[in-house]
Amino acid sequence: MVRTYGGGIYEQFTNLFIPKAISEEHIPKELRQAVAARLGGANRKWYAAAPEGDSFFSAVDYVQDDPPVRLLHLALWQDSGDSLPCPVAEVAVPVRFDEPFGGAPQAPDGVCAGDRGQVSQAGGWAWDRRVTSVVGFTGSGDKVQGKPVNGCWLLVSKGDPVAGWREFRALDRRGRVLYGCEV
Repeated sequence: MVRTYGGGIYEQFTNLFIPKAISEEHIPKELRQAVAARLGGANRKWYAAAPEGDSFFSAVDYVQDDPPVRLLHLALWQDSGDSLPCPVAEVAVPVRFDEPFGGAPQAPDGVCAGDRGQVSQAGGWAWDRRVTSVVGFTGSGDKVQGKPVNGCWLLVSKGDPVAGWREFRALDRRGRVLYGCEV
């Protein structure tokens, strides 16, 4: 169960936004192909495709067919030496455009095994222009921070993956909590 809190009525509504999709022609061809192979189907909207360290961050909105549900697929991709990049962390969460902040760990336990060992990941959205960072807290007390890209965020913890995530907070530039989710 996820419980959301925060947000001031006046400021909240004057700073909310719906992300604008970016054209697929601005997305590297290999990344488009990797996402298509991973998600299948069509009718994808790209909200982010940006370098992040030695990886590439992507945020794609798509509809899963059975049962029909709109998901936000967030991933960090790395060159695998093959023709297509491989995800080193990824999360697919049901997305809501009527909520200013939300997120969830990767179901069921948020654990992904890869070249970097096991990691725990979580992702979501922050449709408020005041949000400049998102902080996640794990059950073992680790704190992980990231910056939203076009309102989309992904956190990866290299700590104890079994501990899971406890809470996510959306912060403004002064470090004040605007929104939060308890997992």
